[in-house]
Amino acid sequence: MITLAEAKAQLQITHSDDDDFITALLAAAVEVVEGYTHRVTGEADKTLTLDCFSEEMELPHAPVSQVAAVKYYDEAGDQQTLDQAEYFVDGSELFTKVRRGFGSAWPVVQAGYGKVSIEYKAGYAPGSEPAPLKQAALMLLASLYEQRENHITGVMASSVPVSAQFLMQPYRIPVAG
Repeated sequence: MITLAEAKAQLQITHSDDDDFITALLAAAVEVVEGYTHRVTGEADKTLTLDCFSEEMELPHAPVSQVAAVKYYDEAGDQQTLDQAEYFVDGSELFTKVRRGFGSAWPVVQAGYGKVSIEYKAGYAPGSEPAPLKQAALMLLASLYEQRENHITGVMASSVPVSAQFLMQPYRIPVAG
């Protein structure tokens, strides 16, 4: 999402003394953006593990670019890969669900925990992430770099700067619970 060079430009740093520290803070800033918005900023392989099939199975990360496989353990305990004709992917930028195909029934799954898994690719392709999310991560990085310790006197504090929240809010995906 953000290169070290972009991070250093945001911080107005030309030396390399803090490169490792900046890289660590950058990872933390991107993680905050992803946690706040419930979006994956870079392409990543994800797996949703469930105990059984349900009418619709919502994938917890967005955006989803591909469902690679739906796997399950049959009654005999053998792992099977469901034919793509047996399900369809119903999705948008915000939510993606895997549903059984019309006229299809989910196969019988072995009793137990974690017997169904959906493998998928989530996240933005490099360079296609929304500019406000990138800017929010840069703002968080600057805040973390400049204020290395918690010390607040006589003011209200927020864990995420208001300006970064403002940039991320339109991209935030509501999550139940």
